[in-house]
Amino acid sequence: MNQEINMENENEGIAVISTSDWLITILLLFIPIANLVLLLVWSFRKSTNPSKSNFSRAVLLLLIISFLLFALILTISGVTIFEIMREGADFIDIPSY
Repeated sequence: MNQEINMENENEGIAVISTSDWLITILLLFIPIANLVLLLVWSFRKSTNPSKSNFSRAVLLLLIISFLLFALILTISGVTIFEIMREGADFIDIPSY
């Protein structure tokens, strides 16, 4: 209960981000390279609104997870293709006429 009161007092001075600001934020994230720079700046700069900072951290976390998943799938696919090429495609039956 006391913790909730402290959080309310802490959040009183924080401005609410408007819909147009969120729209601009999301549109800026469509720009390659700039999106990573902006996400890093918004995530770690102290003067950034806490809502935007948390959003940026969540997007960065999703990007990292997506990259790791992509790397894992690419590695598994590469190893599989390499093994098929090395051993030959013996599993394909060539019809003899």
